[in-house]
Amino acid sequence: MTTLSTLLITLTSIACLTGTASMGQAPQILSRFSSWAVVRSGELISLSSDSGNIGAGCSDGTMTYMTLVKIIDHSAVVWNPDVKAFYFHFTAWADDGPPSDFKLLVADQSDTLATGIVVLNPEFNDQNTRLWAMLKAARTRFSYSTPSGTVSVGAVDLAPAIARFQEECAKIFVVNAHRKLKEPIPLQWLNR
Repeated sequence: MTTLSTLLITLTSIACLTGTASMGQAPQILSRFSSWAVVRSGELISLSSDSGNIGAGCSDGTMTYMTLVKIIDHSAVVWNPDVKAFYFHFTAWADDGPPSDFKLLVADQSDTLATGIVVLNPEFNDQNTRLWAMLKAARTRFSYSTPSGTVSVGAVDLAPAIARFQEECAKIFVVNAHRKLKEPIPLQWLNR
């Protein structure tokens, strides 16, 4: 199995955070922040807007954060022949801040979610990490758009929701770091 195939399988598994529970485990709402919820389903932790348009997930299997964005325009899902994968192209902004263009991985062209892996190392600043930083910076509204339309979600309580999400993810990471990693993730990285 190729690295890309393994990554796509992992991403597909994490994408299930937004709608399904782990086998035999009912989702447990850990915290509610107006239109945001932090949910545990087995060893998966998710942060999701009530609309289901924006979310994040983590698990001991990924040992990082995954951003999830609902695909609102399938014409914006484009094949990249260089990496042999589909990407959802969109523009996002927090509050009245400047817009930025993003491309998130899509496992299959017909999928409803695009996913990005947030790198926890603060020296690494790729587009997925910048999207995460933009979500964390949103104070009233987070929006994203394609040529066919715009989606906006309230962000009034997003900062404390993200803090709680990161706290729950840190618990999973710390518990499993010693058995999965030779060098555990520095705790300061988890607050990025």
